[in-house]
Amino acid sequence: MAVKKRAFSLIEISIAIVLISLIVSGTLGVFSQGFSYLKKYRERTVAYNLGREVMERYFTWPLPADGTHSNPAPYYPVTLNNVTYNVNLTISPDPVYPTAMKQISVVISWGTQSYTLVSLKANY
Repeated sequence: MAVKKRAFSLIEISIAIVLISLIVSGTLGVFSQGFSYLKKYRERTVAYNLGREVMERYFTWPLPADGTHSNPAPYYPVTLNNVTYNVNLTISPDPVYPTAMKQISVVISWGTQSYTLVSLKANY
């Protein structure tokens, strides 16, 4: 009795290699895109926290009586995680109640992106 051996042909092996390479390249593309989104949102979180820090610092200070003031205490560019963030602070009268409130605006920019925080403070 002869034993019949069965093996894969060269065509079947080639098709399997192509299918596996397509699956692996698609998976690597997903990971690559995920890492780029992770970097983008990490930079945005740092900008948000930096803006909150600047805003909280100015909430405890007395604000100018009238007029618009840009960068009363200039912030130099801050470098965190190899990204340089520029901070711009603007204090201006509130559009609705200019004598009673001030509008504090903090703009953090890095690369081609920016993040803006705006708040109001009573002038008491």
